[in-house]
Amino acid sequence: MLLGRTLVFLDDLEAAERAYQEAMLHGGDRDPDLLTRYADVMAERLGTLVGEPQMLIEQALAIDPEHVQGLWLAGSLAYAQADFAGARAHWERLLLQLPQDSPEADVIRNNLLQVGVDRDG
Repeated sequence: MLLGRTLVFLDDLEAAERAYQEAMLHGGDRDPDLLTRYADVMAERLGTLVGEPQMLIEQALAIDPEHVQGLWLAGSLAYAQADFAGARAHWERLLLQLPQDSPEADVIRNNLLQVGVDRDG
């Protein structure tokens, strides 16, 4: 997992993806942090959270329903699929996990405003 994170930092997504694949063979499939990092790297390379990244996100949230990155990615996926109610549900749960004065909480509050605008017209 550390190698994968390092390779992401070095912007070598293909090598990072291979490192995460290897980590999955050694118990990473039970680690929501690894699952969501792998999903994020894969989605960056594929240009979508649909497909295998989505399965990894779902697996992470099955292990830890309040996982911060899992909720963030699940909300983003739902939004991309025009499932605004789903996006709102994930992001509202996520907002409860974040420090309210953090930049991340500001992003999620703005996302929730956008969902309201998109959903209501």
